[in-house]
Amino acid sequence: MEYSGSLDRSNGHGNKEFRANVTKAFTARSKIRLVTVTTKEISRIEAGEDASKIKKTYATREELIGEITELDDNNYVFQFKKEI
Repeated sequence: MEYSGSLDRSNGHGNKEFRANVTKAFTARSKIRLVTVTTKEISRIEAGEDASKIKKTYATREELIGEITELDDNNYVFQFKKEI
């Protein structure tokens, strides 16, 4: 499974923390886990509200392990495989 995205998709402290963690994991070639985030208030997120103030739930997909295969100033690619 592959996931790609843009580091510029949001701003604020959460984005700065995400950028720093992605950069650190990419540089160290660290293994990563897939964490899904869900909310019932999607329209608020899409409207650009501060997501840190919106109720969310988090779930880790323990069976998937991945790595960051690409990273530049704005884009990233995560690749996940089932852990055997």
